[in-house]
Amino acid sequence: MSWPGVLTRIMGGLSPSPQRVSARCRMPVTIRSVGVVARHGSSSDTKEEPVRKLKIAVTAIIAAAVAVGCASVASRTAAAAPTAHAETTRIVVWSVNSDGPDFRVIATGAVGDFGPAVAVHPNGTVDPEHASELELDLARGSFRVSIAKLASEFRSVVGSWPYDRGTCSIHGAVTATAPIVAGSGTGAYRGIAGTFRLTVSLDEDWIMGPACTEATGFRAQLLLIEGSGPVRL
Repeated sequence: MSWPGVLTRIMGGLSPSPQRVSARCRMPVTIRSVGVVARHGSSSDTKEEPVRKLKIAVTAIIAAAVAVGCASVASRTAAAAPTAHAETTRIVVWSVNSDGPDFRVIATGAVGDFGPAVAVHPNGTVDPEHASELELDLARGSFRVSIAKLASEFRSVVGSWPYDRGTCSIHGAVTATAPIVAGSGTGAYRGIAGTFRLTVSLDEDWIMGPACTEATGFRAQLLLIEGSGPVRL
């Protein structure tokens, strides 16, 4: 039960809806301007030319103001968009009669999925000591959970768990937080974030011998990691 190295026993406001913003900010086909329409070719051309230029200038100012106003409203609406809501997910990870890096996992709640899991280093290589990260390779995607703290807590106490001398069996458990590794999500879990509170428990029945030690080997073993936490998808 080397988990890890257990074989040695050491171890926010009111914002308009997007539809209202679109209706309020839709640019008109034409913009009516204030002023007198110039009559070219009349004796008043010289007097009316300044009026025509003023009309064009006012029209341009109004159009620019509408465009800026719409851009500002759209920007505020985008800024007010809510972030993903965190929902509870529970995971159960287990290994039977094996000290290896391979596990099975089932997730329920916000993440309802299942599949294999494997202990890995941050660079993705397999970690036989289960001391860094746990990659959950689920049916609809994958993500990793950092189990470094959980493994450290386990290592610090596993050597002090006593055997039942009559049956050479043992049980122990520890609990710690386990955050989802940022950027590790793939498939349906791309962008996933959150933190689990996990408990790892060990149950073993050992072959009877002169003394209850790991030297005789176990008859049955269950390594169980389970817990829940808020997850954002």
